[in-house]
Amino acid sequence: VKLMGPATPDPNFRFVATRLDGLCQRLTTLLNAVILADLTGRDFGFVWYDADLPEVDRQANSDLSLLFEDDFVARHLVDLHSLPPGMPHYYNQAYSEAEFHRLMRGAEDYGVFQVDRPGKIEQIFPHFADRIDGGTNARAFDKLGFTASARSAIEEARAYPLPEGAVGLHLRGGDIVHGTHSNHGGYLHKAVSIFEVEALAEQTTEAGKPLVIVGQEHDMIDLMVARYDHVSAVHHHAEARGFDPVQGVLFDAVILSRMARIWAPLSAVSRLSMKLGDVPLTDLGKVSLLPDPGILRDRPLDGPDYAGISAEYRAYSAIKTVWMQPLDRWGEAHLAALQFANRIRPGIQFIQLLLGAARARMGRWDIAEDRIRSVLT
Repeated sequence: VKLMGPATPDPNFRFVATRLDGLCQRLTTLLNAVILADLTGRDFGFVWYDADLPEVDRQANSDLSLLFEDDFVARHLVDLHSLPPGMPHYYNQAYSEAEFHRLMRGAEDYGVFQVDRPGKIEQIFPHFADRIDGGTNARAFDKLGFTASARSAIEEARAYPLPEGAVGLHLRGGDIVHGTHSNHGGYLHKAVSIFEVEALAEQTTEAGKPLVIVGQEHDMIDLMVARYDHVSAVHHHAEARGFDPVQGVLFDAVILSRMARIWAPLSAVSRLSMKLGDVPLTDLGKVSLLPDPGILRDRPLDGPDYAGISAEYRAYSAIKTVWMQPLDRWGEAHLAALQFANRIRPGIQFIQLLLGAARARMGRWDIAEDRIRSVLT
């Protein structure tokens, strides 16, 4: 089944991708805009803006010159401030055909249909399901006007040799582990701890399946490759090729799209990969691979096995063993894990708040108040 749009889409009506976070989330919603435009004979566009955070995974998502050719940008880039308030958009839920046409009638008044959700079009608008197949997203991806450098990274990822039937793990780190987002818990579930990586390595060993780790924590990936015969990585290829940040992200996303299954905490990279390759994804946020914090007594993260792992990643891993468990289970082991994180990464307000909560849970309200006051004042 091919994309169904005409060669010359209607320029007076656009499906506009308006996602404003990381690069892959923007690309995922742009694919939806392209597909909807093709299915309905319309045009598509996208907005772009400088990221609020300086370290948004170093994806240079404010530098379009690394991603798209000038003529593609000139045709499809839309000024965010020119978009009318109240323009129709959809949520990640199923709509009937009648509801879709109602949205379209509303969009006709504005000439714009906002696309800001990354879900699968065939699930959101099921009446299009028979016109969408497993290759639709990949074909939409190939319609994007990537620069020659971006396209070269994509083609290298498609040609890179991978073990047959490999499971792919996206080891998300970046700003959640090292940057601004490491100072609160809202994004903790979107990265992968040391213990979860080890647990998945053991699971794939027992299942006899090769594991390819793709992502940002290269010291941890190297440790797993050295420890397990069935684990491999691709980041050395990207480093040797001198990829810029955009090339590196595209390379990782396409590599993951070729796996038999992806394991990830529903990161934007894994969501894009899942669409490009029509690959099943296991959401690590819904699978219990985290041990009890008491594991730190037997496998301390300040021991020689983890000497090469950054303090930020070790602290994150300790915090996650606590944060992802119900408060009524917090005890001495949880407190010890937080104290370890505070020792190797001092001055993080979020850790202080957690220490205060742990002390309050254990009835030490005086210490809890001191901890919390130190953050609030």
